Amino acid sequence: MTDGVINDLDQTIDEIVRASDQPLSIIIVGVGEADFDQMEALDGDVTPLFSNTLNKYRNRDIVQFVPFRDLKSDPVRLAKAVLAEVPK
Repeated sequence: MTDGVINDLDQTIDEIVRASDQPLSIIIVGVGEADFDQMEALDGDVTPLFSNTLNKYRNRDIVQFVPFRDLKSDPVRLAKAVLAEVPK
């Protein structure tokens, strides 16, 4: 859960790219009315995540971001959105 602020975005991207080789899923739920642009970038649905430090793209999409405010009134849609990118 996050309020939308990342103080070490580059390091976070590096670690996600490193982790994209592993059997891991990261689910981020945004709470509050903050600007979640950084979370959307970490999700990587529009532009695949790229680490400048490692000079490589993620191997697979392991991050799912869901803004709670958009789905809080519909728990079924919220659950589906949260689990949408977790491998079966």
